[in-house]
Amino acid sequence: MKENAQKVLERIVVFFTISSFVLASMMIISAIIEANSKIEDNYIDIFTYGMTLFSGLIYVLVLQIFVTEKTKSGVHVIFLVFYLIFELILCFLCGAYNAPYVLIPVTIVHYLLEAFMNEVFVFHDYFLYENDKRKGKELIEYLFHNRFVAADFAAKRKKVQGYLFTLGALMLVFIVLGFILAGGITLFTAIFTLIFYFFLFISFWILGFFNRESFYAFLGFNDISKDLKLNFKYCLIIFLFAGIFAFALSSNKALIKVDYLAEKLEKIQYQTPSQLPQEPEYMDFSFDMPDFSAFIQDPKPSKIPFELIFKIIKIIALVICSVFLLVFLIKPFFSEDWKNYWRERKMVKFMKRIFDGLRDLFSLFFSNKKDSSDYVKVESDSFKKEIEKFLKRSKKSKDKVAEVDRLTKRFITLIEWGAKREINYKSNLAPAEYTKLLETYLADFTDKSLVQEAKNCGWLFEKALYDKELLSKEEENLYNNAIDLILSSGAKK
Repeated sequence: MKENAQKVLERIVVFFTISSFVLASMMIISAIIEANSKIEDNYIDIFTYGMTLFSGLIYVLVLQIFVTEKTKSGVHVIFLVFYLIFELILCFLCGAYNAPYVLIPVTIVHYLLEAFMNEVFVFHDYFLYENDKRKGKELIEYLFHNRFVAADFAAKRKKVQGYLFTLGALMLVFIVLGFILAGGITLFTAIFTLIFYFFLFISFWILGFFNRESFYAFLGFNDISKDLKLNFKYCLIIFLFAGIFAFALSSNKALIKVDYLAEKLEKIQYQTPSQLPQEPEYMDFSFDMPDFSAFIQDPKPSKIPFELIFKIIKIIALVICSVFLLVFLIKPFFSEDWKNYWRERKMVKFMKRIFDGLRDLFSLFFSNKKDSSDYVKVESDSFKKEIEKFLKRSKKSKDKVAEVDRLTKRFITLIEWGAKREINYKSNLAPAEYTKLLETYLADFTDKSLVQEAKNCGWLFEKALYDKELLSKEEENLYNNAIDLILSSGAKK
């Protein structure tokens, strides 16, 4: 699966899993309140549902921006404060004056739930980034000596599995309470509940794939996603058949008679005792107290104005706290990172990656076109064969053939690196023409030196290919260092 498409799929799963859980829970709570309360104003209405759905989408995008820019944890608090202010203004403009009572707690809980679930994908991205440029024995040795990356990823994966299981159990409790206290659930509640459990199923499937990915990484394989599309289709088919069987085999005869239990609880709750206990008789022990007023003197007023001092201290403390809060909230907007973010048009590039990922995702699941990762080996073999044909025609010396063979093996790693970023090699491209494509790709990144490194790879390879003389030791070192710098950069759009 293409990297962009996989990231978009993961964030779609986060959005639908958490947002559907929050919306279904709100609907059930609203139904319970309406059935058991005499309050005329319902604080949970269509505005709060729409705002919650919109907020879930915003959270996913914002969290991904924070991950890409590697922001600090305090930025999450700043975002939540400003987003709550935005919600309050919107509620005022729309006349939804009761909505903030619901939206404020729901906003905080909703954001925290999405942020926690999103973390497992952040750890996964970091795990892949560390192991993307290694394979075979090199990858095994690296993971053996740097197990903390895999250990952190495994620990986070287990935590999220427990967290998702808890959400699934909690949703089941809400549904049971809806039937007991509200007499059932509405059609929309059932739809959002079904969406929640569907994406919960997908989440567990993704976490299972991550587990296998880690297992094979310790065996030296850094890419096992060739059959991911087929596995995902099987996953959907299994869920579909499970839903059909659950619907077909379910009946009106429940294993636990909820109505019967509700009647029993109501009888126990409102049953009056047959005989009320008699109040005990109390003896009167009151007696007249002697008058000590003559011995009590009125307190003298203090000359020190304590009340005024305490008021001044309180005002100073409030002013200091307000200043610190304002500095904490406003300071990031004057930072150099914030200026560079807009100066380099990173938001535009981020949205472009989102739309490209959506396009790749749709093309992946709704077309028969193979994933570009399937062509990596084909492209490498094609390049190697072209070089071998050229060497046979040109009748180079043994030393020259050995030199070109060394450079070809390194250049193939560059082609594999480019293929993972959809920079595909074609047989009609000369080495320098292919590195020209890499230069265009690398020009979008802040480290402009990588463009020159790609150019060095192209012209040095062609010099070795066409020149009768061997490359100098310095030139071959320059070639190898250029490839190492590009491979280790991890540059990805």
